Amino acid sequence: MNRKIIYSTLVISLVLIVIGAGLFIFLKPRAIDLQRKEITQNSIEMSKAAVSTPTKSTSDKYDYYQQPASDKLYVTSNHGKTWKTVPAALSLIRGGDYSAIPDYELMPGSYILKKDLMAFVYPDKNSLALFAFSKDAGKTWTKAPLDSDWKSLRFRQLDEMVDGTLIATLTEGRVMSQESGDIYQSSDGGSNWTKTGILPLTFLLQSASWTDKSHGFFGYKKDLKMTSDGGATLQDCQINLPAEYHTEYGDIFTTPEKVVKSGDNYLLTMNQGDTGDYKGGKVMAELISSDGGLTFNFLKEVAGDDQ
Repeated sequence: MNRKIIYSTLVISLVLIVIGAGLFIFLKPRAIDLQRKEITQNSIEMSKAAVSTPTKSTSDKYDYYQQPASDKLYVTSNHGKTWKTVPAALSLIRGGDYSAIPDYELMPGSYILKKDLMAFVYPDKNSLALFAFSKDAGKTWTKAPLDSDWKSLRFRQLDEMVDGTLIATLTEGRVMSQESGDIYQSSDGGSNWTKTGILPLTFLLQSASWTDKSHGFFGYKKDLKMTSDGGATLQDCQINLPAEYHTEYGDIFTTPEKVVKSGDNYLLTMNQGDTGDYKGGKVMAELISSDGGLTFNFLKEVAGDDQ
């Protein structure tokens, strides 16, 4: 009798062990799967948090914010209290030849941020130059093509004239230190664009200054060109500097930087280039033209832009 009891006890114990092992085998992978799912979900939430809409405040009422992690660009019209997404990938906004621009900023002049117009000009994936704009502080956006068959867009500048005309000055196809470019104008706020001029194949464009929709100046290293018909024709400007600014080591002031209208005259500032050290490299030359911009004569030295 005792043997039967012992035998039955052993059988029951063996069955319980088998059942327990089965439950362990069944439940353990499920527990691991649940743990993996939880980790994955946490990772997703962290990833979402990393690329969420920015909460950054800014001293400028109208400003932009780059978020490389999500390839997004945001704009604000209220010092950063709220941000709106620009409907173009940040990598496209910074597309083309952008090598000279720091990662933390966009190319100066390549965008407009103001109350009634937020706009960017950039190349898309199909070699098309695009103009993306919003007239309601970033709530809604429209994209308009400027032109097709662009090869590595480099210099890009947007200007809005007093009469509302928009002007886009673009260069492309940089090979070594030369490139060409085009000029486009829009008279309907950016929905439609017309090519009004062609920039010649020459040295890299350093600056573009428009005083109205007809008159523009284009600064190259040691060279300044102008147009009085929206870019249809170009003329070389003559720059006259006193003899003391021409040294045996080269000219002190080398690069035309900006032209502005002052009454009936035009004022030109010239900088010392990347290696200038005259007076610590902290001064520029200001020149004046009284013949419509064809000839600029030295006026005075002025403090540099960083002063």
